[in-house]
Amino acid sequence: MAIVLAGAHALTVIALAWLFYRPLLAATLLALAAALLFGGGGALRRSVQSNRRPPAAPAGAAAAAAAAARAPAIPVPVD
Repeated sequence: MAIVLAGAHALTVIALAWLFYRPLLAATLLALAAALLFGGGGALRRSVQSNRRPPAAPAGAAAAAAAAARAPAIPVPVD
C-alpha cells in the first residue's frame, strides 16, 4: 500500500514540474498517477495476498508424531 501511495505521489510531483514545459506529458503522468492510486492498489493488494504462505500447522499431536517418525527407532552405537 505504501508503494502505491509513494508512486502516485512521485508521479504527481513530476507531473506538476513538467506542467509548464510539456503539458501533454504532465497530463499523461497525472492520469498514470490517478490510475495507480485508484486501480493499481487493488491489483497489488490481490497479488500480495495470493503470495502469502498458508498458516502453519499447530504444534500438537501431529507435529509430535512427525518428529517421532523422523527419529531412529533404535539408537546405533558409534565406535
